[in-house]
Amino acid sequence: MTASDVVFTDPAIDDLRRIGPDVAPRILKRILLLLENPEVVRLGEVVDRLGALTDHLHVDEPPAREPVPDWLADRLIYTVGMTREEVAALDLERAVDLWAEFHSNPR
Repeated sequence: MTASDVVFTDPAIDDLRRIGPDVAPRILKRILLLLENPEVVRLGEVVDRLGALTDHLHVDEPPAREPVPDWLADRLIYTVGMTREEVAALDLERAVDLWAEFHSNPR
């Protein structure tokens, strides 16, 4: 691996900008020194091989959970009497069901 093989992601570039012109050159120099370290080079090769072995794997991400709107969360907390933690653990469908159940039961 050579210095020309190093590719910085946008967040990494943003980090370098944020740390400023006094520190960024020292960080970049350390990165270049790592490229000369045989152990780091071997580690990079192992990571590359592992990546190649797992290229065919696909992990499905769970569907994004719709958040409970603030107004409904407030009603469940202040009117129904649930804790914030209980409401935070709910998905939108369950929160609506609990609110409807609360309204349908006479008190």
